[in-house]
Amino acid sequence: MQFELDRDHAFAARIQALLAGEEDPEFVDEPPVKRSNWSWILGGAAVLLIVGMAAAAVLAYPRANRAETPTVAASPSPSPFGPTWKIAANVDVKANDIKFDRQYGDLFATANTDGTITLFKVGRKSRLARFDSTMGAMTSGAQDLKSLDFSADGKRLVAGGMRGSVEIWNLDTGKLVTKPFGAGRMGVINGVSFAPDRQSVATASADGTVRLWNPYNGQQIGEPITTAPEGSEYKVAATAVQFSPNGKVLATLSDDGSVAFFDAESHERIRQADSPSTTVGTIGDELVYRPDGRVVATVSASGLHMWDARTGKTLKAAKTDSIGAFAFRPDGKMLACASIAGPVRLYDPATLAPVGNPPPGEFRFVDAMSFSPTGKYLAAAETDGSVRIWST
Repeated sequence: MQFELDRDHAFAARIQALLAGEEDPEFVDEPPVKRSNWSWILGGAAVLLIVGMAAAAVLAYPRANRAETPTVAASPSPSPFGPTWKIAANVDVKANDIKFDRQYGDLFATANTDGTITLFKVGRKSRLARFDSTMGAMTSGAQDLKSLDFSADGKRLVAGGMRGSVEIWNLDTGKLVTKPFGAGRMGVINGVSFAPDRQSVATASADGTVRLWNPYNGQQIGEPITTAPEGSEYKVAATAVQFSPNGKVLATLSDDGSVAFFDAESHERIRQADSPSTTVGTIGDELVYRPDGRVVATVSASGLHMWDARTGKTLKAAKTDSIGAFAFRPDGKMLACASIAGPVRLYDPATLAPVGNPPPGEFRFVDAMSFSPTGKYLAAAETDGSVRIWST
């Protein structure tokens, strides 16, 4: 990944050294400075750019104020998975979502309740970067971010949350691609998805709509999509949305547990999936395409459900403990599920039979899970503010 800072090429080179794990003796303690629109935290030093001025000033934040580093916890018992890594040392900071990037394989980001996004690299004990769209702005409080997604090339991040605004960040520059947009139009944003071709992003929101946006200028694309079943007497919140792997279809999940499929270009409803009672009262509010695009899965208070994405017909349904988060391994041959109070379990998606040993460790409520692109790593974000990484 490249972090390009045109105003200071020498400084950019030092950033590259930090990302490579090298120590940088040129970073020195300086007095705190007023923060502006964004900050990077690299190897414990926060690099603050004072924007909006004729010349940008780059200062190192005091080491005494640097973020705490995570600790390594030993696995409580032998397992095919590696040790548990606790990434977030501050238990008051909670991540609502976690995603591995789709390009590099060992970078992942978390969307946090304090309105920030943090970027991590597996094996590095401090965060690589922190993004904050409200830093230095006159606001009534940070946006509680609920969902995020990487672009297919790993160069951009989209996030949305409680305020109903969408943020898109350029990871090469550390800057917003465009000003946050969408606030006031649709209520809380429950889910976001980047199109595979990177030309649009989709949002699922509390007003019961899915909307598509131009990720480069923030303009809405076409009319909003109403996700509730046709003929429904009530408006229900859209809780999740995901592009199909080929980008041609949008799969949506509503608060009543209904799943629908829409043409991503025309926004026309293609089909409505079966609506079995097992999906009513969805707790996880999560919908995931199997990597081959043929199956869509959701979780609910009463179990796990899978549909044929081409017909909308039920394929599998299994009653399990209430599931808070789940993720397909990229090869589609493993499904990881985290119950509300209990261990992370691994299933064969074809049979929904348990496979392997559960990843070790004690768990509270898990909000989100993600496999790395190669399937080597599995990440889970818990309500205690920790992120656990296992290696397969």
